[in-house]
Amino acid sequence: MIFQGISGIQSSWVREVEAGEHPIFVANSASGWTNDDLGLAWLEQVFDRKTRKKAGRKWRLLIVDGHGSHLTPEFLDLCLYKRILLVCFPPHATHTLQPLDVVLYGPLSGAYSQELTTYLHNSQGLLTVKKGDFFLLFWAAWQSSFIRENVLSSFKSTGILPMDPEVILKRFTPATTNEPESSIPKQLTEESLWKEIRTVLEGAVKDTSSKEAKSLSVAFHKLQVNQELKDYQITGLESALKVRKKQKKKSTILDLQQREEYHGGAVFYSPRKIREAQFRELTKQQEDEQEKARKAERKENRAAAAIYRKQIAKEAKAAREVAKKEKEKEKKAKAENLAAARAQKQQERDAAAAQKALILPQKALSTPKPKAKPKPKLKRGASQLQGGDDGGEGPSQPPQKASRTRIIKAPDRYST
Repeated sequence: MIFQGISGIQSSWVREVEAGEHPIFVANSASGWTNDDLGLAWLEQVFDRKTRKKAGRKWRLLIVDGHGSHLTPEFLDLCLYKRILLVCFPPHATHTLQPLDVVLYGPLSGAYSQELTTYLHNSQGLLTVKKGDFFLLFWAAWQSSFIRENVLSSFKSTGILPMDPEVILKRFTPATTNEPESSIPKQLTEESLWKEIRTVLEGAVKDTSSKEAKSLSVAFHKLQVNQELKDYQITGLESALKVRKKQKKKSTILDLQQREEYHGGAVFYSPRKIREAQFRELTKQQEDEQEKARKAERKENRAAAAIYRKQIAKEAKAAREVAKKEKEKEKKAKAENLAAARAQKQQERDAAAAQKALILPQKALSTPKPKAKPKPKLKRGASQLQGGDDGGEGPSQPPQKASRTRIIKAPDRYST
């Protein structure tokens, strides 16, 4: 099987391939068709590997249709080196001489068309055929058409084995009407249950020709048909749902490691190689999931730590608010106490002043004040009073008032 692709084999294309169950080799090319590299790779990696043990040291016969990839110098040299006899059909004769075209491809095409039609009917047109769905459809058609009887019939119908050239020559004789055998895939039909229901109904109803019996028969027939249709729809939708789930899975390029070096650049991969690549892909996915789980756990831990820090900050803020309120409350109480003390002191001062005001008037009434002596008056312009001619002394001078004097010492810088 050659898939169209440049990067490699996608995991979704070969998801259903099982090692030991599907003897199939897969490859890819840019066009989806074979080329010189793929032809050489098929000869070495598929044909030689699968026929070498049985042939031993004997020569093997390989019949090809004349495609350009079968006639390259590398292809011919490898056939000679591997002891392979190469036989090429003449041009424009494969429809008569090639066993695949004569017998096998017809049944394969019909079987694949039937599988595709059944697939689309079951899904009721809800699904499209993708590359990942092709293998199961093709494998079912392959198993029903590429059977031992058809393969032997294809070699016999083309006169290869047993060797009989007349089989081919008779086709070009006008009298002959022999045509290549073709097997048509048989259609499997399920027997309707209506016959059984009708038999039971006829045994239970005495007069089957009555109107009531006919109505009952029609009703049972309708129910049976509707039930079959619903069962068919449910089965198809379930199958389509399974396919849709597979299509939604992420597809990646498989890591198909090749251990041996072959001629040319193309490689055909066996189911074992695909299984190993799928195992590596599964291991990688599990490691990615574990890494995602670790990242998610670290993220949750960081989120929990952030929540814890926020809670601590919230509690600290609440504590600060409570302390602030307590401080304001103490400050208010202190201010109230100070105001009360001031008011009490003011009351005490007012009471003392009132008491003093009551005592002073009483004291003034009990002790009268002495009268002040008049001061002597001096005449203007007289400095002293003189006595008479008898030399007697005049009036005495008034005593001088003593005054305190202050001695000021000048700084040293002003002293001479």
